Amino acid sequence: MNDAPYTISSTVVKNGILHLLLAPDTGSVFHFSAGQYATLRFKEGRGTSFERSFSITSSPLTKTQLEFGIRVMGSYTRQLAALKQGDTVWVRGPYGSFTFNPIRDLDLVFIAGGIGITPFLSMLRMISDTGLRSRVTLLYSNKKLDETPFLAPIQQLANQLPNLKIHYFVTDETASQKQQQNVHYQRLDRAWLAANLKPSTDQSFFVCGPSGFMDATRENLIALNIPEELIHQEDFSFAPPKIRKSDILFYLGGLSAATVITILLLVTVYRTEAAKTAAKQLAETVTPTSAQTTSQTTSPNPSKPSITQTPAPIVQPTTAVS
Repeated sequence: MNDAPYTISSTVVKNGILHLLLAPDTGSVFHFSAGQYATLRFKEGRGTSFERSFSITSSPLTKTQLEFGIRVMGSYTRQLAALKQGDTVWVRGPYGSFTFNPIRDLDLVFIAGGIGITPFLSMLRMISDTGLRSRVTLLYSNKKLDETPFLAPIQQLANQLPNLKIHYFVTDETASQKQQQNVHYQRLDRAWLAANLKPSTDQSFFVCGPSGFMDATRENLIALNIPEELIHQEDFSFAPPKIRKSDILFYLGGLSAATVITILLLVTVYRTEAAKTAAKQLAETVTPTSAQTTSQTTSPNPSKPSITQTPAPIVQPTTAVS
């Protein structure tokens, strides 16, 4: 899929996290599911930078702006943070299958480490915007409480969502005199999960953060007899999310009419856009014209070459970053 130009509306760096807000140069923000990510590139010298992948933090229902939360910790992200309002960033996406089914997944457990909160922020904003009645437990681990990424927006969402329960875990600080009930000065370990979470097969578990954090959390959940198919881990895969008709037919009766209409519209738009994209990619792959420029750049699907009509960006072959 081709990338599109976006204009920077604002850039704010706080506690080492870049809050990047983009507006599409034409039309509206592309259709995506909460939890997905996109690639970014920007002007660099006479050309453009390579692409890097970042989770989207805005709600899919926000069509005028696209928001990202990015930890500034290398040459690429420092250059990105140095861009100014009005500069152009090219966005390609959406990608990823780290999404929940709003029909089937009614009891959600989000487990985040550090900047791994970004896909969950998009999910919580979508739940708030659509009025879904999903039960959500957020377990959020950071080194220091006052440096927790997106702490203020999360607290705001907590006020808006009565079915949202949040537990913060702080690993590099000791408990203060004014202790908060939902702040735990310890690691999110197996003992705490076993004593407090009471996991069940009715829940769906989503884990995002540093690789070591995700691996340990997955092991702990499996040790508590959580089936592996209920544990979803952000690995930045390029598979599209799946929505089953049986889920829709079974659960629609428990939702309000407005919520049903919103969900059906989102499903219809997604299926239409996915079909258009698939048909276009098939046509370009099978019958490329002589006017097209074919480039064997790194593709989101490594088994297929990218065929575009614009100069191909340099893609850095590294693991994507939330």
